[in-house]
Amino acid sequence: MKSFENYITVSENLLRLLEEKQFEGKKAVVNNGIRINKFIEKESSDQLKNKFKINEDDFVFGVIARFHPIKNHENIIRAFAKFNNDNKNSKLLLLGDGESKDRIKELIVELNLEKEVILGGFVENVGDYLKICDCTIIASYSEGGAPPLAMLESAAMEIPVITTKVGDLENIINFNNGILIKSQGEKDIYISMLEAYDKGENLKVLGHNIKNLVLKEFTMSRFWQKYHNFYKEILKDKH
Repeated sequence: MKSFENYITVSENLLRLLEEKQFEGKKAVVNNGIRINKFIEKESSDQLKNKFKINEDDFVFGVIARFHPIKNHENIIRAFAKFNNDNKNSKLLLLGDGESKDRIKELIVELNLEKEVILGGFVENVGDYLKICDCTIIASYSEGGAPPLAMLESAAMEIPVITTKVGDLENIINFNNGILIKSQGEKDIYISMLEAYDKGENLKVLGHNIKNLVLKEFTMSRFWQKYHNFYKEILKDKH
């Protein structure tokens, strides 16, 4: 890789890695982007709540992630079990599919959460499902792109995120627009769940703020503009 003259990375963390390894040449970070207007309603919130037996006063956590150990579903579910024990009007909606799904199903049964944890499967109209959530959770051990698509999709629907420090989110999420989890451990996830629940109506403020940030920094037009600017800079040096 050191034979290349220029480098584009998807995160600040990868940029730092290149610098630590003493890669020479121009470098730029081009973060993930999202088309805010890509979400078209296919199912209403009332339809989905009826489908999943979610009551109007239920507090709903959402997780958008493939079922893989790196996404940390087990600790999320264990943390939710403790949260639900104290707050019966709560649900956990898991969207996605993957290799560890059978293990997740077993854990849900072990913890007697069959009625509280909803397996929504892989869905294309993710925006409809996000609208029935009060907040989403990203508790991954690692993320490839920055920010993770799950965060961008959640923010596009004005749903705040509880997240670990992955995918540059430690530089994006703060007390004004979300909640940072101290670690990937069950206890810290549980504490952050409580923090979100205790915010009540203020969660909507966090959701509004994170959407505004995405509109400013992480749209697809911003994504293409960053590429365009870096290419122009490279070509300028050639002349």
